[in-house]
Amino acid sequence: MPHAELIRLYHPYIRHVHVNEMDGRYPGTGSYDFKPVFAALVESSYQDGLSLEVFDFRPDGVTIARESARVPALDLVVRRSFLYMIDNQCIQRSFARRQP
Repeated sequence: MPHAELIRLYHPYIRHVHVNEMDGRYPGTGSYDFKPVFAALVESSYQDGLSLEVFDFRPDGVTIARESARVPALDLVVRRSFLYMIDNQCIQRSFARRQP
């Protein structure tokens, strides 16, 4: 079953989402289409945690967070406040106050 359909089916039970490319790198470095997944999260009014769960920490945590936030589909979700957790570092981003 596609990931977006799983989200639609189980959204009442989802409390935290981990995001990475299928090969363990950060979003935007591979070919996974995040748009349907993040659209399903938005449709279900998801507002809980979102972590970048990468397994290759090159080049560094701050760059990974910055580059991942540029993935157009990810922006659908992070317009609200989320906590990015990368390599035991937390980067609080408040997108609710961000200007369009």
